[in-house]
Amino acid sequence: MTKVSKFKKIVRIADRCIFTEKIVMKIEVAIVAILTSMLLACTSDPNTETETEKIEIEKELWTSVESREGGYALTVFIPTPDIVKEEAKIEYLEDRGELRVMAGEEFDYYIYEDESQMNMILNEINGHPFYKVEIIEQTDSTLLYRYFLENESKEVWHFYTERSLGQPMLMIRSNQNGDFNEFYARKMFESSLKLTTLN
Repeated sequence: MTKVSKFKKIVRIADRCIFTEKIVMKIEVAIVAILTSMLLACTSDPNTETETEKIEIEKELWTSVESREGGYALTVFIPTPDIVKEEAKIEYLEDRGELRVMAGEEFDYYIYEDESQMNMILNEINGHPFYKVEIIEQTDSTLLYRYFLENESKEVWHFYTERSLGQPMLMIRSNQNGDFNEFYARKMFESSLKLTTLN
């Protein structure tokens, strides 16, 4: 074999090596791309909503009802009928000077004007003659609690909220004659925190 033939053979081998190396590099890039897309698919939840979507969904779950009765000027937010199962209504109780917010027996609370009653409410619920009490959530202006029998055979949930939306303050409290479960007590509690004044 001549020197020229040997050189051409070496060049061909080198070309093959370069070609093979390029193919390997392309395969490596493709593998990295596939693995990256698989990783993103695993870490991203198709059911995860953006903050905007969550806000829009939240809006759809509540109906706003305005009331100017008895000197009150409020917008009350009540869960939609598919949640509370009955249309909401706000009634002014003239003899008590209170607003009653209702959506069936499962959603029933009062709004009235007064000074803070938090200490009185705490003393009252802790001194219940039949039930024990467990405070679930408490701040300076809110209270979510449940009454229960010692054997846990029965429990009733209630809430109390104070809102400084003007003078005097507003007290919002679940109907103490109602037998509310946790779900509806929490919905009423949320409703009390959404309360706003009308312009």
